[in-house]
Amino acid sequence: MKRIRVKDCPVCDKIIWKYKFFSPISISAGSLILTYRIYRPYEMKDIGRHFWILESTGKQMMVAICKDCLDALSDKTVKQIFADITRNKLMGAEKLPSGDRKYQVYNYIRVIEPIAWSRNRADLVDFVKNQQG
Repeated sequence: MKRIRVKDCPVCDKIIWKYKFFSPISISAGSLILTYRIYRPYEMKDIGRHFWILESTGKQMMVAICKDCLDALSDKTVKQIFADITRNKLMGAEKLPSGDRKYQVYNYIRVIEPIAWSRNRADLVDFVKNQQG
């Protein structure tokens, strides 16, 4: 599994976002001054697309991906992307302070599964409507 970041296509690692530079943050510790430059994604490039995943909780997740990978998307690839996202969420839950809340969040994330996926949201909504009756 790999770490999913906002800037990369989760399959091929192409950069699909445009970045904007924000002013540096300087932190001074005695005579040492550390400067951090912050780059944040602000707009998707022309090669970027989205697809939708329906989770077992009923929530819909929008995932950014490059156009080439979207055209070749399969169930196996969607499950792998979802597993990578779940792993990152679980790693974030481990950083929570110990206690019941930490384990509730951890267990909630751990059992979520992808039920369906679609290249557009309307098809996913139709899938949910057909499942309901």
